[in-house]
Amino acid sequence: MITQTGTLLYGIEHADSVHHEFQIRLPTMRQSYAALDETESVCGTIDGHAADLHYRMAVVARCLVTLGTIPVSDITTELLLDQLTSEDFEVLEQAIAAVKKKRQRPPNAAAE
Repeated sequence: MITQTGTLLYGIEHADSVHHEFQIRLPTMRQSYAALDETESVCGTIDGHAADLHYRMAVVARCLVTLGTIPVSDITTELLLDQLTSEDFEVLEQAIAAVKKKRQRPPNAAAE
């Protein structure tokens, strides 16, 4: 599995500690579908920025392989919504973009 590691600027508070180090993987259709399903159940059929943000956060929650020493089962959309800063969210989105770049087929590979 191709992943990207990084460090959050402000971290996530959990179990009396602040967690900064993370490892994240590429979002797949399964993570996207589960995030959409969760968003629809939480936000209903509401369109707009709130639903979009919830969906994006739900995808990130499902793609985090590690977040400090937080148990994976505790890395939820709600935890991220409650604890993550906009700057740290940007760090995670940039890490996902880096994973996509690592996994992308090289331009000259198509000719082989």
